[in-house]
Amino acid sequence: MPDASLQMDVDELVSYLAHTTIPTLLVEGDGDKALLRRIEQELIQENIDLMPLGGKGSLQNVYVRRHELASSPVAFLRDRDECAVVDMPTDWGDYVLTAGYSIENDVIDRAVIGKLAGAEFPVLLKLVTLMAEWFRAVLQDYVQNGRKAEIARDVSAVLDGDALSKRSLEEVSQVALAEPFTNLDLDHDSWRWLRGKSLLRVIHHFFSSRDPSYGKDQLIDLSIRLGPSESFCLLVERIKAKFN
Repeated sequence: MPDASLQMDVDELVSYLAHTTIPTLLVEGDGDKALLRRIEQELIQENIDLMPLGGKGSLQNVYVRRHELASSPVAFLRDRDECAVVDMPTDWGDYVLTAGYSIENDVIDRAVIGKLAGAEFPVLLKLVTLMAEWFRAVLQDYVQNGRKAEIARDVSAVLDGDALSKRSLEEVSQVALAEPFTNLDLDHDSWRWLRGKSLLRVIHHFFSSRDPSYGKDQLIDLSIRLGPSESFCLLVERIKAKFN
């Protein structure tokens, strides 16, 4: 899994990819190397390499020049992000998109997490629902006003024990929800549209105080090995189809 972002600018990337014969899946970044390696393992029999480009901006910059790569075995994978809730841009049709907000949503297997949590699963479900209630409000604020930084806030700043923090409650109360955000299910479906890194952080936060505890990488690995989820299976199949 070469890290192209440390080696080449966009022109160099496009030039390199225009001449490659190696099936290459271009992805956003390498911040989640363990997760990307697990995806790469699922594609190893197809001899597909993953190439992180260092972020959404770099991926998009290469994507808009995809016509220069028409004869190369190259595909583009990106998170759906807020388009898990709002309409997708018309020019995203050549992307392989996650079904959920981000790759973590597709990989995390709710049934597996439920088995790991056992009788305490309802406690975890409540924490996820609370996080989703807050996220629904700040996501609408982000879509309307571009306040992206609020979306990435840590769990400890959003929750106070088994309730929303005072700050989070104030933020939720200040947002007058409108469609399509009023239609978002806070319970089961929030595992799809809640920001994937936030979902994983809530789950990790829950398990970190329990015995046995599980790290984030372990939760991802167990979701795939003991699952995998239907969304993850479909994502892998959609990636493979791009190269067939």
